[in-house]
Parts: sequence; structure tokens; C-alpha cells
Amino acid sequence: MKKLIYLLLLLPLLTTTSCKKSSGGGDDGGLSSITVTALQDPIYYGLSHFTFRVKGNDNVTYTSSSTFFVDGNQISGNTFDPPAAGTYEVYAKKDNLTSSPITITANTLDLTVEANPNPTYIELDPFEFTATGSNGNNYTSQCTFYVNDNEITGNSFDPDTAGDYQVYAKLNDIIVSPEITATATVGYESLAVTMDNPMLFLTQSVTFTATDNLDRDLSNLATFYVNGSAITGNVYTPQALGDYDVYAVYDGIQSSTQTFTVVASNYTTKVLVEDYTGTWCGYCPRLWWKIEDAVAQNANIIPAAIHDDTEMKYEYAASMESTFNVSGFPTGKINRTLTWDESQSQLNNAQAELVGLGLAINSTRTGNNLDITVKVGFDLTYTEELKLVLYVLEDGLHYDQVNYYNDDASTPVYQLGDPIPNFEYNYVVRKAFTDVYGDVIPSAETVAGGVYTRNFNVAIPVGTGQSDVHDPDNIHLIAFVVKGDSKTAINVQKADIGEDKDFD
Repeated sequence: MKKLIYLLLLLPLLTTTSCKKSSGGGDDGGLSSITVTALQDPIYYGLSHFTFRVKGNDNVTYTSSSTFFVDGNQISGNTFDPPAAGTYEVYAKKDNLTSSPITITANTLDLTVEANPNPTYIELDPFEFTATGSNGNNYTSQCTFYVNDNEITGNSFDPDTAGDYQVYAKLNDIIVSPEITATATVGYESLAVTMDNPMLFLTQSVTFTATDNLDRDLSNLATFYVNGSAITGNVYTPQALGDYDVYAVYDGIQSSTQTFTVVASNYTTKVLVEDYTGTWCGYCPRLWWKIEDAVAQNANIIPAAIHDDTEMKYEYAASMESTFNVSGFPTGKINRTLTWDESQSQLNNAQAELVGLGLAINSTRTGNNLDITVKVGFDLTYTEELKLVLYVLEDGLHYDQVNYYNDDASTPVYQLGDPIPNFEYNYVVRKAFTDVYGDVIPSAETVAGGVYTRNFNVAIPVGTGQSDVHDPDNIHLIAFVVKGDSKTAINVQKADIGEDKDFD
């Protein structure tokens, strides 16, 4: 009896200290709804599949414990490969809960095949096939290619016989491209020879090119004949003046004959050196004495000083510095575009080149007016645009020159002062009587054997300003021809006022 009374007294205590398990119902914040989503939507049919996910209103993921239905049919797992392009309705179930349905889309991917080259020659390149989707992506590496319904390895096919070949591609063995026709041709209908230099000087080389009727380059396969004799390769250096006939032979087909001409050079190549300089530049005396020494060694070196200072500033100095990439002073530019390394050998090498044109200058002075005739003679025909530039330059100008070499006993300006007082400046560019980058020479005038003539009636810009001529008795002229695209000077001529400087 005592034990029973003890248990009855203990029962309320046991009841109040026990744990209460949640029922999981909605009333206490549990799961009451689920939502299904497609991780990929839309997709391309045959290229990928849908993956579904289920989340509850409690933000817990229930994918692995859910069942999925597509168009009312239960699927296995949570992935779905659509059997065709189109739209599908999807919902999910978990226990007694069913999600709202969603609509997913499988789009059609169109596949296009191309063959390159097409047509091809069976003796040369094989076909290389590429497959591109309507979405712009390249699927070549993922595709299988078929030629005449036979699967090939990779995307390259080398035909054994001439004819048409039907080609298509499959992607994932589901997406199939439309067929295209690739054509293989036997033999060549015709062969043609061209050359990079139909008129040249001795010691220069000409390069031949052989192409077929489909504009395929066969130069490495053809044999070239010059004056009836086969040569090695496709580059030829003639040894005598005159006309030369050339043709090519490949696979039994002979091209028509073309002619190139080797001419004598009637004009001496001269070299323009433009000296970008200034009175403020302590290193500029170095280029001055380098130029003086170069001219003393080679009279075909013709200098022109482009000053960018307050005393003798040329009006287009800044524009020319930008155009010809002059980033520091002094800078010497050979024929306007090649930076001079200040060696005599670099100038001599430039002067040794044969250029195919020369210049002549004749002038007369009446007071402060000049009548000038510039002629350009041509050994070769130039098909590129050429331009003429005409400068007037002044000698015997005197200003103080900053000199960083005053203490350098190895230089000609040693102990002349820093600055050098009353330093003499020559060949200072004062004005261009053409555009500073040249006036166009009509293409009809740039033919071999022809002479282009340009007359100028101009006033000498006499004055006391930076760009003015201070003393008309100290001026001379230089004229040069430049290539229009690169602005590179081809040849140059110098003449004193009143001098009849003929072609040389």
C-alpha cells in the first residue's frame, strides 16, 4: 500500500518533465506545400536534359524524396530527356502533397555542315567539315560525320575519285544536319602565272605565282620555266638586261606565257636625312656633327633640319613628330620613316638600293619670287600612289645652342661653351611648297620611261618670324618623292637657287 501511494505521488512529476514530440503539422510551422523547378529551361532537344528540384514551404529541399511527373506520366528520378522538341507540363509529389505544375520547353537546334575547300582537288587538300548550330556554337568536335551515308573518322575526308559527295552530321546521334554536296575534281582546266615585279633591275629578284582556274595557289607544286629553261623554286634573279618569258607547268597543264623586263638604273639613289632638333636640346649637337661627317663621306646624303624650338620652329614640326614617331631629340629619320642609328653604314646601305626613279630641279629667282621646275623620271612603272614634296631650306642662321658635350674632349664641340654662342645652323627647313606629306603625282605619269613635270611659281617667305626666310641669298631647294601609303621617301634631289640640276 505504501508503494502505491508513493507511485501516485510521483506520477505528476514524471508527466511534467517528459519531452513533447512535434506532430509536423502546418499549425506548428511544418511542411504544408512543395514547389517544383527546372534547373535548365529552356534546353535544346538532343543536346541536354532537364533536371528538377523540389523545395518545401519550410525552405527544405525534398528532391530525393519526391516523385516527378511529366505530362501526367511518372518518370524515374529527377532528370528528363525529352523525346522531341516542344513544351511539357511537370509537377511533383511528396507524400500527400502535390506541387503546382510548371511548363518547360525543349527547343529545336538546327545543325549546318560546311566543307572546306569545296570544291577540292583529289591530288591536293582533303575536305575539312565543320558543324555549326543555329545558336552560333561550333559542334564540330562533338559531331559524327557521314559521307555518302558512311560514317568517317573525325571531320576530314580525302576523296579517292572525282565526283559529288553527300555529307551530313549527327550530334549526340539525335540532331541531324541537312545534306550538303562536296565536289572533288580531277585535273585542272587551266593554269596562270603572275609575278610580283614585272619590271626590275639587275640584282633584284622576281617571285612567280601559279594559280589554277579555281584560284588555288599551286606555286609550290608547279615547275616554272624562264626563257624555256626550268628553274628551281619560284624565285628568279636575272643576270642580264632585257625581256624574259615565263610559264608554269603542273600535272601536264602548261600556263600561258608572261613577260617581265630587266632594265638599267638611270638614276642615282640619294638619301634624305631629316634631323629633328632644337636650340634647347643639349644632345642635339651630336646629330649635327654626325650628319656633317656623313655628308663629307657621301655626297648623296641630303640633310634637312626640322626645328622645334622658339627660334627656327618649323610650322609642321609637331605633326611630323607624331606621324613619324619621333619621341625624343635628337632623332634622325632616314627617308622619313627609318630611325637612323647614326652609323655611316646604315646610310650607305640605304643609298645602295635601286629605286627606279630620279629627280631634277631647275629654278630662277626674281626678287623674292621663285620659278621652279621639278621633274621626276621613271625607270620602273609604279602602281602605288606617289607624292611629291618640295622644301625650301636656309643656311647660315645663328643662335645660341645648348651643349651637353662641352666637357667631352672626344667631340667637335668640346669647350665651345654651354650654350655655344652664335652657333651656325644650316639646311633649316623653312617652308614646303607642297603639302608637307606630298602632292599626288597622277598615276598616268608614273610609267617606265616617262617623266612627270611640275612647275611652281612661289614667293620666298621672307621675314623675321620663326619660319620665315631671313636671307634669300642663303636658301636652297630639295625635292623628293614619297610612297603615299607609308609616306616613305623613295629618292631625293638637292639644288641651289638658279642651278639647273639635271637627272643624275
